[in-house]
Amino acid sequence: MYFLYILLFLVNILFVLRAENCMLDEAQNECDKYCFSSVKPFLSYLPSMLKRLEACETLNPNHAYGRLDKIDNQLTQQLELIVRKIDALEIFKPSYCDKRIDKMENLSETVSELKKEVEMLRTNDINIKATVEDLKYQFSLLQRPNFQKIGLKYYYIESSKDLTWLQALQRCSKWGGHLASLQSETEWNNVKPKLKGKNYWIDINDIEKEGTYMSATNNEPAKYLQWKVAEPSNKNPYTDRDENCVELREDFSYQMNDLSCDNKISFICESDTELFTN
Repeated sequence: MYFLYILLFLVNILFVLRAENCMLDEAQNECDKYCFSSVKPFLSYLPSMLKRLEACETLNPNHAYGRLDKIDNQLTQQLELIVRKIDALEIFKPSYCDKRIDKMENLSETVSELKKEVEMLRTNDINIKATVEDLKYQFSLLQRPNFQKIGLKYYYIESSKDLTWLQALQRCSKWGGHLASLQSETEWNNVKPKLKGKNYWIDINDIEKEGTYMSATNNEPAKYLQWKVAEPSNKNPYTDRDENCVELREDFSYQMNDLSCDNKISFICESDTELFTN
């Protein structure tokens, strides 16, 4: 019987400790369920314990009454402790939960504010990029070289900077023009005296279809072609590279020659006006 009392006492202590843990860590409803589940086994055990005590009382009434009084006192103390813990739980938990709920609501508001700020930053980023592009464009206008009138058109002849055909195409476009698009023998003869010991890209190419020479300016068949004899060859015999872009070649008296588009040479830009305005 002593062992039974000790075991009962230890069970009660364990319950009190776990109830305290519940008070600190669990939500209100969950803690109530947990506390009830912890007390229930103890309550269920009481009838069995009382039967044993009654049996002891029959055999030794005085001894049983003394033990019963002792157990009653212990149970009373334990139950008072449990009640105090439950009362503390009832008082403490709502305010604790309210604080947690308040924190979660504040966090939700903070997240919403951050989302708004992110959207504002994205909008600002788009506006900044647009501004930067506009500034680049305006700066390119300031960098645009002077185009000179040759015949009825305006040209800029770049002899100091060598670029690939595509780079030259993009550079002329940046300056508000395009690679020179010669439309007649007259225009070719007007330009030739201005060229100085270099080879120059013009806008003609057969990149899309071999042997079909197009103007990159209007994407139509080239209107004027002035090939050197035996040209175009379509392929470099020394490097075996395709030759799809057209140059005015200095050692061919500036007649046309096909060349690999990756070669870097000088170029001629053409514009409708001397100054680029938009």
